[in-house]
Amino acid sequence: GCTEKISHKYELSYEDKLLLNDFIAKQKEKLPVAINAKVDWIDLYSKENKINYVYIVNLEFLDDRTINNLKNTNYSVQKKMEVCKILEGVFDGDVEVVYQYLNKNRKEILKFKFDKKMCI
Repeated sequence: GCTEKISHKYELSYEDKLLLNDFIAKQKEKLPVAINAKVDWIDLYSKENKINYVYIVNLEFLDDRTINNLKNTNYSVQKKMEVCKILEGVFDGDVEVVYQYLNKNRKEILKFKFDKKMCI
């Protein structure tokens, strides 16, 4: 017979799911937050094992300089430490953090993913 394989790769423990929901609820209360003159943090949600941060950049098109600035900010040591504190300090399981940037027309322009592997 045919047995269906179910992937449990994203299956978080009950405790982690509670922590995740709690974390999201607490953070969401603060939104929206103006990060700077161009960027607003507008949403936060979880999907499977991911915490998704959604930012809107109040521009239609991003030039290379703006994109590079966002990349540098997101891959900075400070940002990694901040994310690792959440990933390692709050959750036991394999939680990932995703930063998603939309332009003012709400089209995705950039996405950054972090997981525990980069915390070493």
